[in-house]
Amino acid sequence: RLNVSGAFHSSLVASAQKELVDYMSDFSFNDTDVEIVCNVDAKVIHKKADIIEALSRQLTNPVLWSDSMKTLLGRWESTVIEVGPGRVLKGLMRRIDRDRKVQSVGTSAELEELIAPEVEIV
Repeated sequence: RLNVSGAFHSSLVASAQKELVDYMSDFSFNDTDVEIVCNVDAKVIHKKADIIEALSRQLTNPVLWSDSMKTLLGRWESTVIEVGPGRVLKGLMRRIDRDRKVQSVGTSAELEELIAPEVEIV
């Protein structure tokens, strides 16, 4: 027995995959100019259909964290920002690149404070 909240990233949730795709297909969003690193294959994606497909595959496939972070680091030279509670990902990043600066933020206020001088949040 694993101490996890769900059987994510495994074939045990394959029955939910089509339902997830159908659900996400109704979302109103477009292709993006922002590069998104898909953590199921470490490739960069931009298109809505690719995003939906990647999230679907993420449900049943293992996460390629190290490969995804290496892709990110190869394309991004600045500080990496971990958004969410805790600092687990920051610790994992240190194993990949000890020299890369990683900033953890746990709230929207912390994120706004961090990026406000650089980006206007809409």
